[in-house]
Amino acid sequence: MNLLVRIKEKKEYIYGILFMAFPIVIQGLVFQLQSITEKVFLGNLDSMYISALGAAQFPFGTTVDTVMALSTGVVIIVSRLSGIKEKEKFVKYVKSAIFYNSLISFVIFAMWFFFAKQILDLLSVDKLIMDYCLSYIRICSVCFLFIGIDSSLQAMLQGLGNTKPIMYAGVLKVVLNVFFSWIFIFGHFGIKPMYIVGAALGTVVANVSATLMIIFYCFIVKYKEYGLHKNNKLWISFKPFKESIRLGIPTAMEFLLWNGSNLVLVKFLNEFSQEAMKIYTMVFGIEIIIFAFFNGTSRATLTLMGQKIGLEKRKEANTFFYVCTLINLIIVAISATFFVLFPTKILGIFTKEEQVISSAAIYLIFCAMIMFPKSLNVVIGSAIRAYKDTKWMLY
Repeated sequence: MNLLVRIKEKKEYIYGILFMAFPIVIQGLVFQLQSITEKVFLGNLDSMYISALGAAQFPFGTTVDTVMALSTGVVIIVSRLSGIKEKEKFVKYVKSAIFYNSLISFVIFAMWFFFAKQILDLLSVDKLIMDYCLSYIRICSVCFLFIGIDSSLQAMLQGLGNTKPIMYAGVLKVVLNVFFSWIFIFGHFGIKPMYIVGAALGTVVANVSATLMIIFYCFIVKYKEYGLHKNNKLWISFKPFKESIRLGIPTAMEFLLWNGSNLVLVKFLNEFSQEAMKIYTMVFGIEIIIFAFFNGTSRATLTLMGQKIGLEKRKEANTFFYVCTLINLIIVAISATFFVLFPTKILGIFTKEEQVISSAAIYLIFCAMIMFPKSLNVVIGSAIRAYKDTKWMLY
């Protein structure tokens, strides 16, 4: 009987993680699905576009990840306050984060819009694709004008465990991106083909629309429940932001350092050949899709652990960690099997060049092996952060 009870309890933990993780996974897949859509559309026109997208998206994506990670502190604080049923206290952290994260985002927008060429020169981007990269990045940099409020509100929703709006915004983003990229890239409804510029425009329209949806939900739909309209002095209060950013900066630096190492690889590959860049872009893009799944379950576990820790139920919090570890290993095992058995078929989605596919296949198999320790690293990191220790993973 005790065994059956324990099994039932574990099922509840599994359902809890998966229920909360599903919307986060969808949101995590959004950027990758946007990127894949662009690579499939443009790659089948000319494989050179894949090199250009890779050279542009890697450094740009690094900046996005770093800015989003700054809101990790908001997730931790809100999840703990939510666990002890003191939701009214989270408002000051969220409003302060929106204001100061937006200021940071405006600065980053200016950096990418005005100094994109200098940054890409440092990464040794091939002159043949430089104009493509600059056109793509300067248009996409508009997204940074909205990412401060977007990241702060998403962090609040994740901390509260209300992840469905994030999922709905993610689905909207993917649908709009596919639709508008198809229109702008190939030229439909009287619009002339714009190729890589069209891909960038489709991304901006989709991202801004999804952010407006999140804003509408938090400020209009949840007008009374969240109370973000109350006490306007909290917008410029720096003290709450200082407390949340103290937790967020180590995570942001961790993301920056990790992605920075990838940028060093991108620099080497840019110097080596366009074909090397194509291979890396495709393989990394496929691997990051699986990352979105086990990262989603890990982020859900961070919230669930934070809520239990807030209630001083640390044993239950740790159980969420153990269950999530098992879930992640299963996800990776299934994915690795497909990578090993069908590497050429998976890569064939992005390009028809047999030489590129055959060269990339061995690297996809290699990714299948390294995903196991990578998934453990992600879930352990989330568990440590749930205990308000964000420095350890930076170290």
